[in-house]
Amino acid sequence: MSRVTVIGAGLAGSLLAIYLAKRGITVEIFEARGDLRKEAVTAGRSINLALSDRGIAALRDVGMDEYMLAEAVPMYGRMIHNVSGDTKLLPYSGRKGEYINSVSRTGLNVALINEAEKFENVSFHFNERCVDFDCESGETSFSAPSGFQAETVIATDGAGSAIREAMERSIPKFEVSQVFLEHGYKELHIPPAVDGGFQLEKNVLHIWPRHQFI
Repeated sequence: MSRVTVIGAGLAGSLLAIYLAKRGITVEIFEARGDLRKEAVTAGRSINLALSDRGIAALRDVGMDEYMLAEAVPMYGRMIHNVSGDTKLLPYSGRKGEYINSVSRTGLNVALINEAEKFENVSFHFNERCVDFDCESGETSFSAPSGFQAETVIATDGAGSAIREAMERSIPKFEVSQVFLEHGYKELHIPPAVDGGFQLEKNVLHIWPRHQFI
């Protein structure tokens, strides 16, 4: 395996590219969206990630753990806001001093893309949406009138993966189960306090549980 095509330049695809590049493998990454470093983040994409031991270990393998942890905010637990306005902290761990790390999804993605691009054997192709895949020939089709034939294709293109759909159509007994949530996503912006600080406790995950929603 000397050349790999990765579909999707999100967190998984970008990190995978670094792992492969360090092994001397040529990597071509195709991403449906534009370059995150040059475009505004779409709604819903700004939600932070909780980075724990497994994620830190993956970043450590490519030498990026210290860089990302320096940008992280420690979270010690969940802060529950009830209907009356009272709050209750539910710690993530019973051991004092343990926490998980809140990091920017976009910030981490940008950092991984930047790191991957340092390798001469990695190339990114943005605004190239994968629309179909031939499981026999390995040819990948994109929204632009072009195709790309690869020795090995790895799909990291998320819930609406065109690669997975193609495999379901063409591979016998390949089954996919997909369930869509009934509710949507709403992003709220809480501005800083007058003194520039946080209006809510910053070292916790805030949750407002109401019926079936949080």
